[in-house]
Amino acid sequence: MQFGGVQLYETLSSLEGNIIRLAVPSWPPHPKRCSCCHTEHSGKSSSATSLQHFGHYAGPRTRQGRWSLLGTWIKGAVGRAPGPSSSSTAKQRYTPTSSSATPTPATSSRVAVGTGTSPSVGNSNNSTPQVSGQPTTVSPTAVPNSSLHVLFGVQGSRWSLEVEQINTALLNDPAFFRELKTRYKKHRSWIKRLISPFRFRFCRFVKLEKFDTGRVLSQGDDLPDYPGIKDDYEYDPRPGTIPMISPKTFAVCLKACDMNCKWPWLNPWHDCVSLPCRSYRLGCIPKKKSEFDIQSDDAVAVAWGLEADHAISFAFMAAYHLVPLLAAFGFWIYWLIKFPGDWQNAAVPVLTVLAIFAVLWVPFGKHLGIV
Repeated sequence: MQFGGVQLYETLSSLEGNIIRLAVPSWPPHPKRCSCCHTEHSGKSSSATSLQHFGHYAGPRTRQGRWSLLGTWIKGAVGRAPGPSSSSTAKQRYTPTSSSATPTPATSSRVAVGTGTSPSVGNSNNSTPQVSGQPTTVSPTAVPNSSLHVLFGVQGSRWSLEVEQINTALLNDPAFFRELKTRYKKHRSWIKRLISPFRFRFCRFVKLEKFDTGRVLSQGDDLPDYPGIKDDYEYDPRPGTIPMISPKTFAVCLKACDMNCKWPWLNPWHDCVSLPCRSYRLGCIPKKKSEFDIQSDDAVAVAWGLEADHAISFAFMAAYHLVPLLAAFGFWIYWLIKFPGDWQNAAVPVLTVLAIFAVLWVPFGKHLGIV
């Protein structure tokens, strides 16, 4: 007799055989497709199949254990004998009779099938059975605060600032600075980002004031270190010093490369800088514990956050100066080749470009404090 590819037969005495023959007719019909046999049966189970079913539930394989189990089976068969009010097969199988109200260790495995407990047949470990439906204790996990927002003001097409409120619940330093650049591009037109020499380099820690619905202005560098206000913001260290992050460090964070940076393949001189996946820089930025209601009818409302600031790009300024000058000198050489000796007309484009540079640099230099 095979069960799961393992020989389960054993030589029995004549007395044991007679007891088994008496117990087999009282067992319920064996199903046609059984998970313990993996074979098809026709009609009721034969004696060999019943013996195999008996071997599946017989936990102890010693002679003394079999005698105890056979005695229990005989008592159960007598108690399930058909009478005037016979119960269903399922009830007979899973409901203990009065003679077996307290199941023995050998039969507790069959009762466990109906009660929902895990059977312990053939298990050498003395583990406690688990009852289905029993509540399990789930260890609480730390839920990030989803109400922390960084206010970010950008000078867009209007004279007032465009304010973005960045939720920092699931952000670290690399993700936050990437999100900062994305929000900046949202309000900065592509023409300015393409040709303007003023590039987004760092942010200032400022006080934002709403003076009208949807209109916010920057009131200069400041931090929310005031009684009654500082509890509405979260940052470290406190009290802080302006700036919480130096412009040079902020510029490095904004220029940091992603994990899949392709610039080294295009530019061998590219200095690839990556930020560690932590929240050290983000922790220095004041985060408001609630959203800043910009569209409300309140006359005056203040908040603290970041404002995008710009720096002049040397590469763009050099290109804006060299391209016109090289074009003017190219015309000068061409004119002298075509009209030798005509120095006056050849120098007109060069002198015109230099005069335009002087006119533009006087007010521009005063604005920057250079002139």
